[in-house]
Amino acid sequence: SGLSRRARLTAQSLANLLDHAALNYGQRWMDTLAIAGVDGTIKRRFAHSSVCCRAWMKTGTIRGVSNIAGYVEGASGQKYVVVVLVNDKYAARYGRKLANSVIEWVGNQL
Repeated sequence: SGLSRRARLTAQSLANLLDHAALNYGQRWMDTLAIAGVDGTIKRRFAHSSVCCRAWMKTGTIRGVSNIAGYVEGASGQKYVVVVLVNDKYAARYGRKLANSVIEWVGNQL
């Protein structure tokens, strides 16, 4: 997956990378990401969510770490970059819920 305990990456750095990839590689890049409720690690996670088929994400999880990053189509139809990086011993329990809430908020409010 590329996730490592030694890697040091800020949410802003990852967001900048995602912006760059979308601008320079467009749909070819988007096609490499899992679609919420459709495939990959977010198939079941967002199957019955308001962002089903409207989020393109990559996840990364190891003990004490729960990350998700990608794009969410807001209610306006505009795509937004979303990055949630949670590093905590309770990341698996609470980090995923937090990330899901952020992703659904973006999808419903923006």
